[in-house]
Amino acid sequence: MENAETNQGNSILNALKKLERAGSEGSKTVQKLKDATYKVADFIAEQIDAVIDLDRSGGLYITGELLSWMELFDDYELHIRRFKNVEWYTKAILQKDNCCFNATSEEIEQLDDNEELRGTCRKDALFFSSDIANGLLDKIAEMLEKKNKKSITAFETIEKEIPKEN
Repeated sequence: MENAETNQGNSILNALKKLERAGSEGSKTVQKLKDATYKVADFIAEQIDAVIDLDRSGGLYITGELLSWMELFDDYELHIRRFKNVEWYTKAILQKDNCCFNATSEEIEQLDDNEELRGTCRKDALFFSSDIANGLLDKIAEMLEKKNKKSITAFETIEKEIPKEN
């Protein structure tokens, strides 16, 4: 009888150790996925913001305040928000379906509770990864190239009208 209880105890202990290993490995993998999603989304947001140059003026200096935004495609949006760490700063946030892909946990805490926005969870990161695999970066590059061509054309039009110095 004692041997059966010992075997059962060892079996339960082994199962718990196996569960702990799987949970630990899974947790590390999910964190790596979320970190990679943040880095890629932050890079995308910076590139779009550099070309689009959305308005950052005005506002009431409220943390998490939405200053401007634009729809991109496939339900993605770029939001310009104001945050405060030690100093006030603005940041371009890539969002889809209430997920702020490149907002830190501190920035998420500064958002208005009524907006029901959240940071990236595993499910969001998996969807983002799938969108990347299905050509999201190509769509963004194409959009930025078109916007840049418009800027170049507008600049050339204005440049022609600048009086030449003699």
